[in-house]
Amino acid sequence: MLEKALTQKELSTLLGMPTFEIYQKLCWQIEADYDMEHIWNKGGSYWRYEYKYRRGGRTLCGLYLLI
Repeated sequence: MLEKALTQKELSTLLGMPTFEIYQKLCWQIEADYDMEHIWNKGGSYWRYEYKYRRGGRTLCGLYLLI
């Protein structure tokens, strides 16, 4: 888990506004349909960040950012 989660401003700067808007819509839809915990992690050896939706120790999906 990351020590400090990325802020909306940091994400919009990293992704650029068009991609950030798509990212936001996707997150809003997941959060509207599912009651999930969301966690920021390091992305491992291939990605920089991972945003994971989890419930009961199981992952619904993970969004990976390579920046």
